[in-house]
Amino acid sequence: MPSPPTSENDVKGADVSRGSRRHRRGLALAIAVGGALVVALPGTTSARIESGGGTGAAAGIAGRSRAELAAIGRLAELPARLRRTRSKPAREAAEGIVAQLALDPISGPVLAIWSLLHGMGRLADGAVDAGMVAPTSRAWLDELRLGPVIAGAFRALGYDEARAWEAVDLVRVFITLPRSSTVGGGPRRRLERLVAAWLADEDVRPFIRINRWEGIAWFNREAFEQLAAWMLVLDALEATADDTRSATEVGVALAESHRLQAALRAAGESSGYQIDRLVAETKPARSKVSPTGERGRTGGPRARGRRTVP
Repeated sequence: MPSPPTSENDVKGADVSRGSRRHRRGLALAIAVGGALVVALPGTTSARIESGGGTGAAAGIAGRSRAELAAIGRLAELPARLRRTRSKPAREAAEGIVAQLALDPISGPVLAIWSLLHGMGRLADGAVDAGMVAPTSRAWLDELRLGPVIAGAFRALGYDEARAWEAVDLVRVFITLPRSSTVGGGPRRRLERLVAAWLADEDVRPFIRINRWEGIAWFNREAFEQLAAWMLVLDALEATADDTRSATEVGVALAESHRLQAALRAAGESSGYQIDRLVAETKPARSKVSPTGERGRTGGPRARGRRTVP
């Protein structure tokens, strides 16, 4: 039996080794699901694809998936890659990503399948608006009945039925999950836009377990914080899969996503995990209306203008 790691370097080596094993398992799963996708394509969807983006789009999707699969295998190295960056949020983000992946052995395989499926909407009829790629990919997951295929692949790896379908649910959520890098808008409005997009997403709502009790809509703290952590992981994959980005640029992207993750967690806690209060908590401060009907700041420096005579 191999002995446990005893030094800091041994521990890091063990983490990288586990990450590599997850990457290989994820790659094998992605290949299996990819084969099932090819089998499933004949029919109405295949006809749409043949009239759509064609070989060029398929090659682009395959290239992007390869880059993301390679990035999944390198996520464990992020803390070392960003160690010299001056951005503390970027370093904290990298450490948080590694911790999130270590929480659950299905993480790597789920991310690998996501990398294969989330862009397939580009194969739809004609030119697809960028904002419709993910929803189209998500719809095809159900139309092509890939859920049972994914669950079967996880069962073949030794996971029980419940865990296999948990993996399917994660893939569903990941495909359309609104993230820091996708919601757009200025920094002051990004949190509000992200929360609104989450609450409108048909897969996010059951994931964070929205329920109504005594007339109040509640959500689950653990699921909400897990989703915020996964948002950071997916943003990291997007950033690191792009070989043209420097370590500094990757750090900037991760720092921004990390700040939004922290803001989400803080808003969730302040809201008491009530939906209405969460929406209110995430709205940016607006200028208030004075009793005379004039707009202005409250609690700030005295406005310039006519001096008041005592």
